[in-house]
Amino acid sequence: MSSSVPADMINLRLILVSGKTKEFLFSPNDSASDIAKHVYDNWPMDWEEEQVSSPNILRLIYQGRFLHGNVTLGALKLPFGKTTVMHLVARETLPEPNSQGEPGLEAALRFTTWSRVPGNTHRGSSTRKMPSRKGVWGRPAGAGKRAVKKTVM
Repeated sequence: MSSSVPADMINLRLILVSGKTKEFLFSPNDSASDIAKHVYDNWPMDWEEEQVSSPNILRLIYQGRFLHGNVTLGALKLPFGKTTVMHLVARETLPEPNSQGEPGLEAALRFTTWSRVPGNTHRGSSTRKMPSRKGVWGRPAGAGKRAVKKTVM
């Protein structure tokens, strides 16, 4: 993309899990679903290995949270004429909104954390509302790792 972004547009730099990036221009009225469809319809040639079967499984992650399909770039208060970075992943479903039925932007934004299970290499996911005082691994921020004492006989 050119270094100059129109003052009424938002430049999104999308990053795939593979680390590949591409920039796209969008209107503040474009929703996460609109963006996923546009990217799917204009899939970059150098992303060929990551091609997905449907735009419906493309999900945007902004500031560690999945964006639900109806949230617009304007609702996120992204700066006009600047570049914003988001991650683009393929995922069938999103975490469910919490049972409190939050209105507006809070209901549209979610994030998934990974919990560590001792002796298990599988990562299980859990959903929490931001902000949280817990660290990425489910411990309070700043808490040290739990020491595992091994006994050799």
